[in-house]
Amino acid sequence: MLDETHIRLEAIHYVRQLRERWVAVPASELRHFTAAGHRVHLKGQQGIFKPAELSDPLSVTSTIDSPYHGDPIEGSSVLYDFLPPSREFENEGLKRCAELALPLIYFLQVRRRPNPEYAIFAPVYVVGWDDAARRFLIDLSEQRPAETRAPALTRQLTLPAIRTPGSPQEIRDMTRSFVDTTVQRRLEQVRFRNAVLKEWHERCAVCGLSVRALLDAARLDDESGIALCAMHRRAFDAKILRIDAQGIIHIHLEGHVGEAERAMLVAFDGKKGSGL
Repeated sequence: MLDETHIRLEAIHYVRQLRERWVAVPASELRHFTAAGHRVHLKGQQGIFKPAELSDPLSVTSTIDSPYHGDPIEGSSVLYDFLPPSREFENEGLKRCAELALPLIYFLQVRRRPNPEYAIFAPVYVVGWDDAARRFLIDLSEQRPAETRAPALTRQLTLPAIRTPGSPQEIRDMTRSFVDTTVQRRLEQVRFRNAVLKEWHERCAVCGLSVRALLDAARLDDESGIALCAMHRRAFDAKILRIDAQGIIHIHLEGHVGEAERAMLVAFDGKKGSGL
């Protein structure tokens, strides 16, 4: 039998790797992962998910179209609604995760079907719940519960005290502020990408590639952006590729230019971008 702790940590490691590759991860990448040669599922369609290999839940999914997704994200925390009474056993499983301080994965759907995408937070922890309001408090900061502080509105659990010997309260507040900003920045990146890809009809402004999983959004200024494939996004960030106000592409490559560079970059020099 596989060790449950090993499975849980491997799952978290797997989704964090996916997050490094995509701002929003395609659902096709989240069906399952492999641990010690065994295929383990990561998530359900919505709600609280426990794979057969674990005794307690592994992930929580907020689905845009779910009637139970009234989950406001404030700072680095989310208030997650209980599932209905017919699924109370799943709520009890999430309470056990809180009591045992088990790390979880939080999937936030950021694009609708038929090709949904998810923002991923992992590891996250359930730090409290309110039976009257039927809500959990989940911390998305990816810090262990000893480093979190739950608001008084939730039913408090017995959590380890914050240990910062010799550190003034201001430093703890600064740390929390940084964590809150990091969570919100990740959400803003997802929103920005969705808006830009929609504006550009999900096509790279340089080469016209229309494979959404390979597209990203680059900022032109504080308010506007441009859709670029992975290759042309890297060239844009490295200032090898520039697009002027008239939509003309400019490529600046120093030294010898090989056939591959010519095909991927130089061939677009002086041309008007796709959709510009």
